[in-house]
Amino acid sequence: MRRIENVAIRINLSAGFGQTQTNGGGWMQLARAAEAIGYESLLVADHLTIGGSAAFTAMASAAAVTETLRVGTYVLNNDFRHPITVAHEFAALADLSGGRATLGIGAGHMKFEYDQAGFTFDPAGVRVQRMTESVEIISRLLDGESLTFAGRHYTVADHQVREPGMAPVRVLVGGNGTKVLSAAGRFADVIGCTGFTPSADGSDSNISHFTDVGLAERITVARTAAGPRWPLPVDVLVQMVIVTDRADVEVDRVASRLAMPVEAVKSSPFVLIGSAPSIAERLRELNERLGVTSITVFANRPQSNQTERTMEPILSELA
Repeated sequence: MRRIENVAIRINLSAGFGQTQTNGGGWMQLARAAEAIGYESLLVADHLTIGGSAAFTAMASAAAVTETLRVGTYVLNNDFRHPITVAHEFAALADLSGGRATLGIGAGHMKFEYDQAGFTFDPAGVRVQRMTESVEIISRLLDGESLTFAGRHYTVADHQVREPGMAPVRVLVGGNGTKVLSAAGRFADVIGCTGFTPSADGSDSNISHFTDVGLAERITVARTAAGPRWPLPVDVLVQMVIVTDRADVEVDRVASRLAMPVEAVKSSPFVLIGSAPSIAERLRELNERLGVTSITVFANRPQSNQTERTMEPILSELA
């Protein structure tokens, strides 16, 4: 996949798959609403929590009740499944949805999930190395290759998932660390930038590269690793969207909450605060200057009024 210059930026919606969304058909209602509002994708998280780790069920059901909406993960925990299993699941999802599938994958970071399930929580470097091998295996299998692979963590012997030329799966690797973004540059179709790095045990997050300058530096890491594969689409995981005519007041409040300087919040691509026209213009500017081709926003955020409807006026401005 190649970046199209000056394309209108695409907007993805990320949502958990917990009990509040599965009860009473709420998940399918959210999928239909996301399509009607104009989101490009509905993406699901992947955690071993109540109502969680049902990513494939969630994606298939959302695809079944929509016609144009892409479905995917943001992001699948690589350590929970073998890459061959993931490749088969996404091949089927792509075929059944007419190519509306996005595989977002990460190295995992929440230690308590591993502890509760009896999984070994390896150091971050090992988890990222394992994810890197997995992304290469999955990408090659989804391209229709008959694969033999011998890595440090996975071995594949003459295995094929599908024929070449079948419905494509868009592969996104998301994170903030140098090793993760280097893997994204080498193997992914989409670079996902999060603006934070999980702590060693995943119990907290360290905000870094959260400003325009920081994002540009992270994109450079992916671009360097990609080499001749560049340009590639770049997605930004926006942590908060506030549509308001009192931007200065809200910026001050968010800066205090994040313990960040006001100017850093104002310049952050990961926080969008302002009127709908000003936010739309900000997204166009990020597209033209840094090559950001999409953003992913949350369907809801704790301690805020953000819902799937928050982006509706901004999408209208971008139309």
